[in-house]
Amino acid sequence: MGLLPVEVVCYSTRTGGDGSAEVDALVTADVDGAKWRIPCFRNGAGDCCFRFAPPRAGRYTWQVRPGTASLKEAHGALDVVDAMPTATLFSRGHLRVSDDGRTLRHEDGTPFLWLADTWWMAFTRRLPWPDEFARLTQDRLQKGFTVIQVVAGPLPDYDAPSQAFDPGQANETGCSWEPGWKDINAAYYDRMDLGIRHLLDNGLVPCIVGMWGYWGLAMGEERVHRHWRNLVARYAAWPVVWCLAGETTMPTYGTIFRGDEAAIAAERTQQKAIWSRMGSWLREADPWHNPVTTHPRAPRASRYDLEPGTPIDLEMVQTTHMGYSGLHSHLETLGKALATTPRLPVFSAEANYEGIMGSSWADIQRFLFWTAMTMGCCGHTYGAQGIWGMNSKRDPYRGFTGDWGRGYWEDAMHYPGSSHVGMGAAILSRYPWYRCRPFEEPAAAALGRQWSFGMGIPGELAIYYLPANTNDPRHMGCVAEGWMGNCLPLRVMTKGKSDALFIDPITGRTRPIGTVKTDAKGSWTPPRKPSSEDWILVLERVG
Repeated sequence: MGLLPVEVVCYSTRTGGDGSAEVDALVTADVDGAKWRIPCFRNGAGDCCFRFAPPRAGRYTWQVRPGTASLKEAHGALDVVDAMPTATLFSRGHLRVSDDGRTLRHEDGTPFLWLADTWWMAFTRRLPWPDEFARLTQDRLQKGFTVIQVVAGPLPDYDAPSQAFDPGQANETGCSWEPGWKDINAAYYDRMDLGIRHLLDNGLVPCIVGMWGYWGLAMGEERVHRHWRNLVARYAAWPVVWCLAGETTMPTYGTIFRGDEAAIAAERTQQKAIWSRMGSWLREADPWHNPVTTHPRAPRASRYDLEPGTPIDLEMVQTTHMGYSGLHSHLETLGKALATTPRLPVFSAEANYEGIMGSSWADIQRFLFWTAMTMGCCGHTYGAQGIWGMNSKRDPYRGFTGDWGRGYWEDAMHYPGSSHVGMGAAILSRYPWYRCRPFEEPAAAALGRQWSFGMGIPGELAIYYLPANTNDPRHMGCVAEGWMGNCLPLRVMTKGKSDALFIDPITGRTRPIGTVKTDAKGSWTPPRKPSSEDWILVLERVG
């Protein structure tokens, strides 16, 4: 936990200093001698700055000793008063992995349910700042999202050799790097600062993706290092999540389209090495130890795109965009990640954007959220076709890979699936979801089903996702096959008197069932679902 971060200007490089030099600030707390080594960054005005998140009130001294003769030593002091921050996320502190390795929490112990939206290209001109950015932010906040996934550098869906500085990657100040990879465009990140801080001030955690993975080869590892130093310097003092790279080991599109298997394999190997080294560096460089992950190529989880032993905190999973036909692969990939040891919090970070290729509408979005949560994930990431690329009515987007479907972000923000997953998080928040563990039901296992889609707290609570009657029989959980929507017999793991109810996953409205009455074997068969759609069933011990 801590107070609002402060920004300190060490000196100006406008007088002829080396703006590209790597400079660290050493901050010391007078009260106990605690120290922080913090990377500095250069802003668009040419000032050398660092950001510091004080853990408590008091005096802190700082000094900067540049490793180049062109810059002089600087030093100073900060007197921090004991005032509560105005932003809830700052008062709760940075995110941490819970002791059981399954979920996330804030430093103050508050459980954190990851419900993310995918804004890969939020920092382009297609989402104008401030009005339109704020409008989309408020919509997501009101629907219950807690995380926004954004790319903070060279973007996906642009080919490295031919589109490195395509205007579609730019914000109002240009691209994230100057043409020819000459230097970081500091003005780009000054503009990005405003958006990142706006998300935080409104209670949304930014998941900052450094760049798409193949840009590591196009830029070269030295520039990748400089790029990530800039991100750490600007955002590590704020409660964020780091994602090393998007589709970490996916070659650039031109290589894939040529079908050169030898080149594809070589690029994947090189990317894996680069991003593994960056992961180890990031662990040491971030003084506040924000959680680290990486976005893998599909269908796999983070650890499979990095060298063994690379330190990460979260297991991102990318599965499929193939709608109904890809759901089984999606569940199997999630299941594999959840079974991997040592255990990390797992969430699906990219699957079946709503509206992609004209499919994957709200029913699939509910299925993705509820199956992930009942299988044991720490959360889920939603996405909508039209939003991830910020396809705008006034500035249409079309990437190297073509058109993934209709939809402008101005319309896609209202797709019903975003409300439905937000309602899912609201329903779970009625219960201590972070204490729940997935469990299997014998009646479902007897039908050869891998997943019962049930979770709970032994003796206290059981929550079941009951899929729609039209689902693949393998994915029906505790619902019998056929159009009737009958439920299978359930073990009753709650103790004493328990009540049951159905919850509509779209509206959150409840339909009480009454007191659970078990048979001689301790099982209970719920009544038929209220309708053929998907429903939530909850059993809770009275009192």
